[in-house]
Amino acid sequence: MIELVKNAELHNIHTTFLNFSPTLRGFIYPCTNGHYHIIINNRFTREMQQKVLLHETYHIKHHVPNLFYLIGLDMQRITIEKEAADAVLELITDLNRGDSEDYF
Repeated sequence: MIELVKNAELHNIHTTFLNFSPTLRGFIYPCTNGHYHIIINNRFTREMQQKVLLHETYHIKHHVPNLFYLIGLDMQRITIEKEAADAVLELITDLNRGDSEDYF
């Protein structure tokens, strides 16, 4: 997990862990200075936090550049959410096999 956070920092993605409602795993905050913040719920396991970090990073890489607005926190089942979730499952499989060195 620490390695993923360090890699994210190299790509102007800052990660913060906070305690908040268990109904929310994490979210992206785009900064006006051109970088992003990923806020991750500290109440979840490290494994879940890793999935959240990868999920939100996928959004930054693939969705945020193409959207003129941010998706609301209550929109959990739309197409881009499923796409990000599927990509993370594939990536975690690759990471566990040692097939993917740099996600960012």
